[in-house]
Amino acid sequence: MVLVGHSQRLAEPLTRRQRRGLLGCGLGVLVATVVVIVVLVTNHRGIAPVSGHGCVSVLVAGSTGGALLYECGTTARAWCKTEYARHDRLALAVQPQCRRAGIAAPKQTTVSGSS
Repeated sequence: MVLVGHSQRLAEPLTRRQRRGLLGCGLGVLVATVVVIVVLVTNHRGIAPVSGHGCVSVLVAGSTGGALLYECGTTARAWCKTEYARHDRLALAVQPQCRRAGIAAPKQTTVSGSS
């Protein structure tokens, strides 16, 4: 495709109307970018749910990426009970979130010998 007169159009300065249009578009993009940044920075809750009120939320790393583990109610209590008994990497990540959700570790009973 032959662009007849293309180099001549490129060599001409923009008209006042064209400059105002470009300025308006640039300002619009700038304002939209600032608004998005402000919303992302001030959003304290984030995307993932937060542990609390009987719900446990844990973000863990896996071999193919991250995973969000989220449980509430009796399921969360059973999960926390299991994880309190373990000491691996997942259990150490889940236990603080269980406490944050208000699910305390079960009290350990000690067996005393008779003397």
